[in-house]
Amino acid sequence: MKLLSATAAAKVAHKSKLDILEAIKIGNMSASKNKRGHWEIDPSELNRVFPYSVSQPNQDQFEKLLETNKNTSETNALEVEVKMLREQLGFRDEILAEVRQERDDWKGQAKTLLIRNQSKPEGQGGFFSMFRKR
Repeated sequence: MKLLSATAAAKVAHKSKLDILEAIKIGNMSASKNKRGHWEIDPSELNRVFPYSVSQPNQDQFEKLLETNKNTSETNALEVEVKMLREQLGFRDEILAEVRQERDDWKGQAKTLLIRNQSKPEGQGGFFSMFRKR
């Protein structure tokens, strides 16, 4: 059976989330934390500490809670991925801004050199003038 989050466990057992967390804290109920630091509670452990009956109508609610818990985990994973992608885009934008600035600097230098060379008298056209045939 799938593990429940503290929130889902509270809903199933008709308890508050604080009741669930307190039971874990004082050692009455065993639970583990996932990679992201969220509690995962086995439904049988929850039933041992906070007995609940799952009738047929409630079984559907139980399954919905499990599905919601799964969707929440997937949503959280997608939110982390979106955050990482936004950071990568921000980094790309910084690099692009630097490249544009360098391009503009080089363009300014090229214009300056062109203007200098055009304003010199014939024969003093700069570096390449020494290669002209006389």
